[in-house]
Amino acid sequence: MRSRPDIDVKLPSSVFPGEKLVVELTVTGRSVTPIDFISIDFHATNGTRNSIRDERFEQHELFHATVNVAEKGELEARAYHYRASFEIPSTLPPTYLGTAIEHHAWIAVRVAIPWWFDVRESFDVTIAPIPIARPAPVPVAGTSLRANEPFVEVSLQAQSFAPGDVIEGEVAFGNLGRGGVEYLESALVGFEKFVGSGMSYGPLKVETETHRHTAFLAVSREGQGRAIPFRLVVPASAPPSLELPRGTLFWIFEARLVVDGGATAALRTPVTIAAFEGRARAVAAADPPRIGANRWQALWEEAGSRVGLAIDRKKLRLTGELSGCAVSVSVGRDDSKRSSLVARITFRSLGLGLAVWNAGLLDLGTYFPADELGRRFRIKGRDPVQIDAALTPPLRVALLAFDEVRLVDDRIDVHADAPGYDQPWIGEFLARVVALAEALDRASRKVPAPVGMARFLDAWRRFAATCDAELTVGNMAITGGEFEGAVFEIRTELEGKVPVATTIDVVIEPPIEAVVDVAGPQAIQRLPAPLQEIVSAIDALCRALVGTATPPQRALPLDLRSALVSVRLPIVVADPATLRDLMVTLLMLAAALRGDRRAGPYR
Repeated sequence: MRSRPDIDVKLPSSVFPGEKLVVELTVTGRSVTPIDFISIDFHATNGTRNSIRDERFEQHELFHATVNVAEKGELEARAYHYRASFEIPSTLPPTYLGTAIEHHAWIAVRVAIPWWFDVRESFDVTIAPIPIARPAPVPVAGTSLRANEPFVEVSLQAQSFAPGDVIEGEVAFGNLGRGGVEYLESALVGFEKFVGSGMSYGPLKVETETHRHTAFLAVSREGQGRAIPFRLVVPASAPPSLELPRGTLFWIFEARLVVDGGATAALRTPVTIAAFEGRARAVAAADPPRIGANRWQALWEEAGSRVGLAIDRKKLRLTGELSGCAVSVSVGRDDSKRSSLVARITFRSLGLGLAVWNAGLLDLGTYFPADELGRRFRIKGRDPVQIDAALTPPLRVALLAFDEVRLVDDRIDVHADAPGYDQPWIGEFLARVVALAEALDRASRKVPAPVGMARFLDAWRRFAATCDAELTVGNMAITGGEFEGAVFEIRTELEGKVPVATTIDVVIEPPIEAVVDVAGPQAIQRLPAPLQEIVSAIDALCRALVGTATPPQRALPLDLRSALVSVRLPIVVADPATLRDLMVTLLMLAAALRGDRRAGPYR
């Protein structure tokens, strides 16, 4: 009577591609049973599955071989031993049983019994990856900086690892703005990917995260810019990176920063997991990739050197001079408290009472100028004619290149809503700053004199040049010069846009210890005779310059302080050279107050 025989198979625990797989088969009959044949098949398939649709694996055969170990005959009630061998193709990938892709190898034993149910059994075969030469470790670094948002940077000492190796490197973060840090995660993540047959709308692309090994790093806002070292062990069970005819298993190292409010910055760096020969070699620490503040400093130093600005070794800042303007560039915050690139440019005063700043929503709703500069910014100043002349076409273009502008007579702060930690943003910002400094320098030469003073301009320039001083044409003021060894200023006083008076200031150096009262005739009469003589001379010079007699009861236009002597003349001075005698006499007064006996109006 027929009976189904028992089957027992012996296989190696694993086999490498290119080797021979030997299968030992024992078939034990229970009674005399006819057979058509006994076969052993070796199968290798590549399966794909869309896990989202919860489909079964769709199998695609990679390799198939058959060995018949017994022909037509009979099995008696005893044990039969068979042996079969298969040449495993050297191109066959290692075994991988994943979520969306798999490479499955197995042997199938069949005892074909006529007019009866065949005996069929399957046994899995593990194809092991062939150890390959370990590549030399090559350090790599990257950043997630793409827009003006928080970002992370990663430096890895290598990109190829074997199971059990340690991934080592550094991670940094920046551009937090006002936010804080919730946590920073480092992870080794595996993804399965394949492109399969889809519906009528096109191919089906599937990518699934199937492996994640995570470590959390203790960080805080204060760690911004600091390179934080980490170590992450590759699990011994991690399968190697895999390329199948249909599907891929690939690995990345992921650094993920989560800031207050749930915003996330992530950087993925491709890595390879493989079976390597020998242990991992240590990476030389001579040239580790720069990340964090070290990288930013180097990048800014290079960008700044191209335009003539120097890096601050203690902070991320560039300083220097462009077109005669003092310039400072740094990372700051704009009006909305977002991180932004900021530049402060300090320059020789325009003397216009100028103020330019961004127009707010209220301004935009009530103020509709025709030009773009007027639409974006509010502009104020003493004299519209002077303001219009100062805002030259190149300066208008330069101002419109920035997101925020705050301009006054001698200083401008500009912002760009851009991340300042990498190119091309810092390079583009510096180019705009250079153009702005050039435009400001040229605009300062275009400013006209105050109303009615244009005809006096040559005389004021000559006197300023004689004293090696600066002339600010916009408000007709001479500053920073020396007269008879003393620092002085001559300023035109304006009411609105109209000049009404002139003030002469002479610095007293060293300052006098006690301030003398010269507020009126009675105070002057109480002064020692030499001082009375000098004060009277000042009074006479002032009357001569003003051109009308000063009433006796009127106080002398003299202001005397410990370090400054000042006279205000209620006239517009056509030529400051006419003030020489008055300035000499003011110096005599300062010398006499310090006790210099030689001082006097006729020295």
